Amino acid sequence: MIAHTDADDQLSMEIYIMIAAAAIGGFLQSSTGFGYSLVCMTIYSYFLPIKEAIVLQAFVAMFTIAYYTFLQFKHINFKLFVIPALFSIITTYIGTELVYIGSEEVLKKVLGITFILLTIASITIFKKIKISKGIGGMFVAGSVSGLIGGLTNLSGPPMVIYYLQVTTDKNEYNGTIQAFFLVSTVFKTIINLSNGLITSQVLSMTPLLLAGTAVGSYFGIKLFRNMNMEMIKVLVNSLMILVGLYYTFIA
Repeated sequence: MIAHTDADDQLSMEIYIMIAAAAIGGFLQSSTGFGYSLVCMTIYSYFLPIKEAIVLQAFVAMFTIAYYTFLQFKHINFKLFVIPALFSIITTYIGTELVYIGSEEVLKKVLGITFILLTIASITIFKKIKISKGIGGMFVAGSVSGLIGGLTNLSGPPMVIYYLQVTTDKNEYNGTIQAFFLVSTVFKTIINLSNGLITSQVLSMTPLLLAGTAVGSYFGIKLFRNMNMEMIKVLVNSLMILVGLYYTFIA
């Protein structure tokens, strides 16, 4: 008989917490269009080295977001999706390479302040100034999102703000942003695979985290169906402020 140790209990508790984080992330992503990486990265990094947490989160998110994209496929606005995705791929690669030379603490503070300022601008300035659907707006949104995503796996906020401003239908918003996230997560996973970062530990934890994500997504999808665009904007802006405060003052 194998003795049960305190270390086993500690490991089990860590896994349960990570599964719960995946469930919360799945709920937020499926109901608001983003939030999965924000929650999961925050929790995973408590138990894993930051770079391993980034790889694990991106790998699990790839399967999760592929499912969301499948559900919303008919609502994707390909004109608003393709060009930002192309720009994002380029800057995601740059950000992925820069992550190994930058200061993680400074980056978190900068991100936190940026998220807060972007949300304030979204609530105030962007309501008065219409963001362009042209290539210029797509370039800025896609490039900034990719760079931040490559550095931290938090590619959501720039694209969320952009798509909330240029779409009027909640399904168009959700379908387009999930398609965008799918491209970025697949690309990051390809990079991680080529660098040998998809380890046996990542593969072994993936089914458990996907199960937690599925539970949260079930309830998130139900909530999304009962919300209008204004309610989604309120939830997204509230989440952005909380995340910004977290990364500015706590992380």
